[in-house]
Amino acid sequence: MTEEELARSGSPLMYGAYVALRRAALMARETARQTGTAIVIEQDGQLRWLSGDELNVVVPTAPIPPESQR
Repeated sequence: MTEEELARSGSPLMYGAYVALRRAALMARETARQTGTAIVIEQDGQLRWLSGDELNVVVPTAPIPPESQR
């Protein structure tokens, strides 16, 4: 599912889980960057090792669902 589909799904639990996973990924990247630890990601169908120096920490954005979906 895309972010847009999640926001429109009407399931606040599903959307909340997605947001929590994105936040956890951001924290893992930041910790790896701070400690110089490599992480493994999937990119274009391939597994890729990224060193702490290679990580660009970008704050993920997610659409905010309408009040009726919260």
